[in-house]
Amino acid sequence: MALSDQTIAKALEKTGGNMAAAAQSLKVTRQAVSKRVNATPELKAICTTAEETLVDAAEYGLSKAVRKERAWAIRLVLTTKGRGRGYVTRQEATGPDGGPQRHAHSLDVEQIDAMLREANDEELAVLERLLSRAVPKPAGDPSPSEDGEGSPGEGGGAETD
Repeated sequence: MALSDQTIAKALEKTGGNMAAAAQSLKVTRQAVSKRVNATPELKAICTTAEETLVDAAEYGLSKAVRKERAWAIRLVLTTKGRGRGYVTRQEATGPDGGPQRHAHSLDVEQIDAMLREANDEELAVLERLLSRAVPKPAGDPSPSEDGEGSPGEGGGAETD
């Protein structure tokens, strides 16, 4: 038996948009109801409205708990809606015994040193080029830039007074 959109709508309204409960009351699978809801804008709107109504009810209950000065409710409101006012939960992440975090891709100084000693001239040239882009040159460094020309003010050109 095919169910009409009106029958499904009534079941969704009765169950507050809960598709599983609506399906159970209609004696069909949740998937069948979900498929119809997703294919029918009017049914989708009913579910959306029901979800919004549920959230409204939860917010109302939360506001009542805050007015009763329930600590859990006050904390929840401040750490969510009060974030813009600076009420945030700060988490610090540290490694073992409070030390720095270690990651699988982290290298220590000895590992880097060994890799540099094993690198060939071409690999070192590539590394030097990459580092020259990432690390600014100190003021007054006379070394040429990548194009072979010195940077202005860094000894790369003749200046006249």
